Amino acid sequence: MKILVPTDFSINSLAGIHFAIHLANQTDAEIHLQFIYVNHLAKVFAVKEDPVVQTSLTEDKEQSAYQVKLEEFVLGIYNEMGIQPKRFSVEVIRGVRADSALLNYCAKTSGIDYICMSTKGADKIDRLFGTNTGNLVTKSDVPVIVVPLDYAIQPFTKIVYASDLQDFDAEIERVVNFSSALKTPIEVLHFVPDLALIPDKYNQQEVEKKYNYGITFHFEKTNPVHTLLKNLRDQLVRMKPSILVLFTKRHRSFFHKLFLSDLAEDLAFHAVVPMLVINKT
Repeated sequence: MKILVPTDFSINSLAGIHFAIHLANQTDAEIHLQFIYVNHLAKVFAVKEDPVVQTSLTEDKEQSAYQVKLEEFVLGIYNEMGIQPKRFSVEVIRGVRADSALLNYCAKTSGIDYICMSTKGADKIDRLFGTNTGNLVTKSDVPVIVVPLDYAIQPFTKIVYASDLQDFDAEIERVVNFSSALKTPIEVLHFVPDLALIPDKYNQQEVEKKYNYGITFHFEKTNPVHTLLKNLRDQLVRMKPSILVLFTKRHRSFFHKLFLSDLAEDLAFHAVVPMLVINKT
């Protein structure tokens, strides 16, 4: 397992790094921490003689400096967490926007299994972990783990997989693959308007036998007074999962039905628990 972890060196980015290190420590995963160095084209107009060459040389030096800073930053976090650094690497890449740079990087780089990031960063104008988190959640082919800013390290105890049951067989295999690395059980959460409408085919014993894994079902009646988003958040408070798993498509899906366009980004900003979002193609 290889986890890509972007950071902007801000305090707000720490939750994503802490979670990724904790996850890797439990699964022997590899962590690749990355800082996106934003090119400042305005420098061209401030450099005499050959501005393009001079600016390029300046940016190369700055990029090298950021590389050193990133490694020191990460080692400091490992030290604060009391965890011995194992399989980790750091890299500084250039880009105009953080989200587009990450998407392009993942498209060109094989072997990245997950992106892990906090909900937002420090810059109020072009936030690395603000609107860009929403963009990654909806556009990334690599599954994205979104971590709340107030996340505190705790043992991994169970995974809650919120599902509309439309593509259950294909989805549950991916959830089992992720959960088995942590050796945690899976609780499938599905909302229905009437509990009498629960499909017979989702027999817990049959599913556990088929996938040879601990899987339980929770069929909850939707509270018509509340939005489905509110219903889900209420259940998460009650169930207390270590991670919530959702699947999404670029077009109508459970995720979009649940949160709609603007609410999807709102959830990314205000995640209740760490959330793994897998984009189905």
